[in-house]
Amino acid sequence: MKRIYTLLGLFMLLSYASTAQFTVVSQKKIGGSGNDYIGFTYTHDSTGYYLIGNSDSNASFDKSENSRGGTDMWIVKTDLNFNIQWDKTIGGDQYETVFGAIITDTAIYCLLNTYSNQTGEMTVSNNGGSDFWLLKLDLNGNILMQKTFGGSGNEVSGRLVRKGNHFLLVGDSKSPISGNKTIAPIGGSDLWLLEIDPSDFSILTEKLIGSPLDNPCMGVINTNDGYKRPTNFIKDKVTTTLLNKKENNVGTN
Repeated sequence: MKRIYTLLGLFMLLSYASTAQFTVVSQKKIGGSGNDYIGFTYTHDSTGYYLIGNSDSNASFDKSENSRGGTDMWIVKTDLNFNIQWDKTIGGDQYETVFGAIITDTAIYCLLNTYSNQTGEMTVSNNGGSDFWLLKLDLNGNILMQKTFGGSGNEVSGRLVRKGNHFLLVGDSKSPISGNKTIAPIGGSDLWLLEIDPSDFSILTEKLIGSPLDNPCMGVINTNDGYKRPTNFIKDKVTTTLLNKKENNVGTN
């Protein structure tokens, strides 16, 4: 069977010309023999780029390590010409998906969703179903600290954002009080917000927002007066969400 070579990404440096057209300055294909997806691109300093995404490829082509099982997080560090300096595969024996990353002067913080339990690079326990998996790496991709967040049901990561000197983990939760979730569910799927101290990953603040039915988080906007969810599927008739929706729904979504 013919194998399709899927690229991690098509990376372009674009210059805005006087004709208001974008011009491709540079591009390069990076990937393994399986499916590879870029999620985030960062320039930490003038030395190059951090490309962070997901991969189910084994060691092949540009990928130096085998899959741990399912899909894993794949981090690629390149120079300014997209020449690979190193790459790291991080995951367990099930499925991991990266949903956010923050790079500081000393560390890389990544938020994943995981179904794994103490396999591969995952040395902490899963609380049940799928969990948030928060990782702190050094600038060479070595794991310094990790922790899972969730209850006995399913949690789905949404975003990792800054809040002053702290981080906000934002996603969906279907768990009862269990694991490190201390608030009872409101509906089928609620918005779960955790304020985290990045020095030890301790939970500083926990909040649950929802309504009788499902309320999946579709994104987070950082505003001057706080964080707001820009869009949300609301299936019940009257609800208050981060958007302060107070009127009856027109339809089912």
